[in-house]
Amino acid sequence: MDQRAWRESASAAVLAAAPNLQTLLTAGPLAVNYALMPQDGGTVRTLSLFAQDTFRAGERLSITYGLRWEVTPPISTASRIPMVSGLWTGSDWRSVYSRDVDQTGPWPMRFGQIAPRASLAYRIPGSGLVLRAGAGIFYDTALGASVNPINGAPFNSWQLAAGVASAGFSAPGWTVPPGGVTPDVQAFLNNPPPDLRLPTSYQWRASIEKGVGSRGLLSTAYAGSANRNLLGNQAYIEPDTGILTRFTTTTRNSSGFHAMQWRYAGSIRGNLYVSASYAWSHSIDDGSQDSSVFLIHPGYRLSEARGSSSFDVRHAGTGALSYRLPRAVQSVRIPEALAGWTLSGMLRARTGFPVDLKNTEEGLGRGFDNFGRPDRIVGVPIWIDATLMAGGRVLNPAAFRVPPTGTQGTLGRNAISGNGLAQVDASLQREFPLARRMSVQARLSVFNVLNHPAFADPVPFLSSPFFGQSTSMQNLMLGSGDPNTGSPPLFQTGGARSVEFSFRVSF
Repeated sequence: MDQRAWRESASAAVLAAAPNLQTLLTAGPLAVNYALMPQDGGTVRTLSLFAQDTFRAGERLSITYGLRWEVTPPISTASRIPMVSGLWTGSDWRSVYSRDVDQTGPWPMRFGQIAPRASLAYRIPGSGLVLRAGAGIFYDTALGASVNPINGAPFNSWQLAAGVASAGFSAPGWTVPPGGVTPDVQAFLNNPPPDLRLPTSYQWRASIEKGVGSRGLLSTAYAGSANRNLLGNQAYIEPDTGILTRFTTTTRNSSGFHAMQWRYAGSIRGNLYVSASYAWSHSIDDGSQDSSVFLIHPGYRLSEARGSSSFDVRHAGTGALSYRLPRAVQSVRIPEALAGWTLSGMLRARTGFPVDLKNTEEGLGRGFDNFGRPDRIVGVPIWIDATLMAGGRVLNPAAFRVPPTGTQGTLGRNAISGNGLAQVDASLQREFPLARRMSVQARLSVFNVLNHPAFADPVPFLSSPFFGQSTSMQNLMLGSGDPNTGSPPLFQTGGARSVEFSFRVSF
């Protein structure tokens, strides 16, 4: 498989940022980053071979096993990007840095990427229980962005100047910890970038199932994964000048996931189907996006941004039922206009996503995953009741404070859980036969039947006058639906009651 990125013509990116408004008004020096993006991002080639077999050892035991081999030749074109960073006074450069700002590691040839996997299903005699278990290694071959300068840097790197100003890293710069510069920082400054690797996922799952009645199934399952060589970015800024001097893409991040799941599904009666499920899960990582950026400061450690994943939801439950009105119930005749209609309902409930508090909001919407967080004031409650505010509670400003310039706050990444969600949806549908084999299905769907408000997570920036308050509904948390902002609110949970009519013709 080949992956290639190419644009019609080469283009350049320029960004200038001032640490504050006063510097801009007094014509102070601006931190400027310039990058020339190539026209051809090169071609990433991958070769995969896969074999799988199923073995049946009697009527009770079935085993499936397989092996996948990934070969990843080096990229056809070097991914180095010409970049210049410096302080511009308006007429001349006060300082300039142009030596290998973009230092993404090489993409070497590897033949040892072997990914075995196996699973089994065993029916325990005399108990009606079925045991299922499986485990395997999986490689993510969609790694083009990490070695492709068109989709990677400098779009990730030249935006960092805004983070410098708001984080207070312009001169006089950082505060060196008592122990001095950490080994991770020394390795970053003195060693070449590490070789890139394919992201690797070790996954396993085990479950026990039992039939209930004639058409029901009850199951309990555990699932887990350990993921290595995940994408991430590191940026180094000179303490004396505040300019970006190095930006590196690495595959050194990691994550872990564990979950317990319970589910029942089946027909209680002929026309009534019920499904109920509950899951407890926890996901931890160094950064939840491939574009996560770590700021290399004197006390930097790779693990300092490790925390709950941005999508981590501890508790989630779903209940659903579906009932089809029969044409007759014993001696009672159902009106023809109602017979054949199917009434369905669903209840969804979950706890909140993590909220990542920051001192200030980045001007370009980007920040560092390991810096810019406040101090946590121990003993002060995080939430306070606010009956007149959206959601009935707000974050307590007294529980946090901005740390001294150039130091790391004590509050961890994604350390606070946001607002949960509970919503009931319902639908009514029926299929009408037409001529020959044609039919039309009519469906009426009502989302958030009870019109219960579900407010989004609070504003997470201490510098905002709305800090700690929820300013929107949850159906806007994944964007507004344009090409750059995710799903339309109509297709997200957490909005006001909405009604949808749909018709589908089958032939």
